Amino acid sequence: SKADDGYYTGNEIRNSDKKIYYIDNSSYTTCDLETPHFHFESTKMKIINQDKVIARPIVLYISRIPIIGLPFGIFPHKSGGRHSGWIMPGYGENSVRGQYINNLGYF
Repeated sequence: SKADDGYYTGNEIRNSDKKIYYIDNSSYTTCDLETPHFHFESTKMKIINQDKVIARPIVLYISRIPIIGLPFGIFPHKSGGRHSGWIMPGYGENSVRGQYINNLGYF
């Protein structure tokens, strides 16, 4: 599914009402490639439209390699306006630096 800020996938998606969705074995990315450069995976994710996303546990993958895992994550899920959130990382490669990740952060 395409959302304002990225792409969500999952094995099973169900909703309790029009505002709350539950996703099992889910992933999230802002990369639009079929095999994304990076993504977050979670076994259980709850999306509250125009509010937040709650995931547990959550693992950051870069090129299908697990980088860091956390017991849970809470992220903003709002369209328009200014709000805090994750700055999604970029993946690159060059002859001087080799392979690298840049711009990962939270604001």
